[in-house]
Amino acid sequence: MPEKNPTFAKLKRYTDPRALIRSQIKENNINLIDEKIFRNNDTYLFFVTPHQTIDYTSCIEYRYSLIGLRSRLGVYFCDRSEGGMCIMKLHKNTNGTTMCEQLRPWYHKKIPFTVHFHFERRPRVFRNEFKMKRYLKRIKRNPSLLAKPVGKVQLFGYQRCSENCTNTPPSIDKID
Repeated sequence: MPEKNPTFAKLKRYTDPRALIRSQIKENNINLIDEKIFRNNDTYLFFVTPHQTIDYTSCIEYRYSLIGLRSRLGVYFCDRSEGGMCIMKLHKNTNGTTMCEQLRPWYHKKIPFTVHFHFERRPRVFRNEFKMKRYLKRIKRNPSLLAKPVGKVQLFGYQRCSENCTNTPPSIDKID
């Protein structure tokens, strides 16, 4: 009697779409004193500051503002020495209000640190085809809707930690 070899259906490999997007992103450098604006059509942006050797007395200050429930900003403050680790802060919708944050190193001796910013905007989900066609028609008529700013990050560089976000009051600035 001949032996039967079992046949199996091909397995579908599951890949996380976010991992695919992240694998295609290059590290974009951002200066220590800089400003980045995120647009309505951006789905994933990633920025890194250069290595900076600092100690416990210095902080990096940044201001951010986000519009929309689908937008979020992740900030990673990373120790770049051997065996280093990162601190993560996630920021969500601020309704256009500018908020201020400071990141402080956790070592007393001077060690290289970097700050990573990633902006994610979840794609819009349409419940039916009619709503999607209506949206596409509106975009075709007015393409500037895709260029509308939905987020902003301002870096003010390394400063003394005693000065807690004193440049402007956090509730005045709004994104237009």
